Amino acid sequence: LQGALPTACEIPGMTLTSYCGEAWGTFGLVMLVVLRILQGAFTGGENTALQVVLYEMVDVRDLAVGAGLSVISLTIGVGCAHLLVTALQNALGAEQMVVW
Repeated sequence: LQGALPTACEIPGMTLTSYCGEAWGTFGLVMLVVLRILQGAFTGGENTALQVVLYEMVDVRDLAVGAGLSVISLTIGVGCAHLLVTALQNALGAEQMVVW
């Protein structure tokens, strides 16, 4: 499954930007955040690469928003991963986790 997920460098290239219109730009931004959360939950993400790409894509006046998005998406992704592991540990038990 991890091999099928796009990397942080591929996600921004696949999302729509404000050059496609305001509605599509907003949709692209939302998808970037959603995909980043999924990537963070499943692979730990590539936070450094994502920050560089976001800083290059975002206008200068919105640079703080871009920085905040990378931090928030990383935090949410790591939190989801921790919740998933905790749920698996509680559902399977210690012996099943070792076997798995």
